[in-house]
Amino acid sequence: MFLGEYHNRLDAKGRLIVPIRFRGDLGDPPSAIVKPGLDGCLLLLSVQAWEEQARLIRDSLPPTTADGRFLRRRLLVGAERCDLDS
Repeated sequence: MFLGEYHNRLDAKGRLIVPIRFRGDLGDPPSAIVKPGLDGCLLLLSVQAWEEQARLIRDSLPPTTADGRFLRRRLLVGAERCDLDS
């Protein structure tokens, strides 16, 4: 789990700098899932944490109801795997 609050901006090439203390938790080579949060922030998750979260969402929200489908789409859409460089 990543703890802390960081206010970053994209650089001139559209890249986001991931704090160095998080890189060890992102594997080797490092990769992460980035997705929009519910409140306009970006969420950064390790691939393992994302897979666990996505499984919980799929298992707990029924695809047979309109509300379940809506929440699944809202919570799962926009996730993108990003490989980190140095």
